[in-house]
Amino acid sequence: MAKKIPTKIIDLTDEELARQLAELETRHGMTSLEFLTRYNSGELGDDLEFIRWSGLLRMAAKTGFQLQAGA
Repeated sequence: MAKKIPTKIIDLTDEELARQLAELETRHGMTSLEFLTRYNSGELGDDLEFIRWSGLLRMAAKTGFQLQAGA
């Protein structure tokens, strides 16, 4: 089975960004804010999915995208 190549982060709409962040939050059982705290402290390691999540959050910060508290 061919592996799905992820969309370039730069090409995401706000809706797609929100959907991807919500998907990651659900899959890992934590909010993006909790993830960022734990990731930046080194608690979560360098799994490729965590690196992508971090990149999505950096993009969100640069574009003014508002994270949903408790989402």
